[in-house]
Amino acid sequence: MFLDQALMAPFFLGAFYPVVGLSRWDSWEDIKQLVKKEYLSTLVNNYKLWPAVQLANFYFVPLNLRLLVMNCSRVEHILILESKQSNRRLIHLLVSSLTRKLKKGCEDGTTNM
Repeated sequence: MFLDQALMAPFFLGAFYPVVGLSRWDSWEDIKQLVKKEYLSTLVNNYKLWPAVQLANFYFVPLNLRLLVMNCSRVEHILILESKQSNRRLIHLLVSSLTRKLKKGCEDGTTNM
C-alpha cells in the first residue's frame, strides 16, 4: 500500500490532467495551469481516500471480491476526477447552447426550445 501511494498515485495524477487536457484539445498553457491549480489538492484528497479503501478491502472484504472492490473504487475515483474537470466545461456548453437557441428563437419569432 505504501509503494502504491508513494509511487503510483503521484504518477497517475500527474498523467491524468495532461491526458484529460489533450483529449479536450486544450492548449499546453491551459494544461499547465490546470496541473498547477488542481494537482496538489487532488493528491491530498487521494491520500485521504485510498489508504482507507485499501485497508478496508484487505481486512473486511473476502479474497475473491477484493479485485472487484478495487476496480469499482478506481472507476468511481476516475469519474469523480473527470466530473470535477468537466463541470466547468459542461456549464459553459449548456449556457452557450441555450444562448444560441434563444437567439435563433428570437430571430425566428419563436421562443420554443
